[in-house]
Amino acid sequence: MILTFLVCSGCSDVPIMTEDQAIQIVKDEYDDPYFPIKIISVKRADGYYEIIWTRDSNCEGGTMKINALTGESEAEHRIC
Repeated sequence: MILTFLVCSGCSDVPIMTEDQAIQIVKDEYDDPYFPIKIISVKRADGYYEIIWTRDSNCEGGTMKINALTGESEAEHRIC
């Protein structure tokens, strides 16, 4: 029974990072008190959070992909 528990718990797809923590990483990187960003969408797939954001004040936006297990990220940033 203990062996079954260990095997099953090691194979779970439970992220170490929560969705709220991933969103906070994006906000820490891009948000500004005078020019806030707006989160457009958050998707979780293949162990990554993909967060799309925009800042209407200067037609800026981007996508940040964050690994839910390691916290490593890739970002795409654009200004219209």
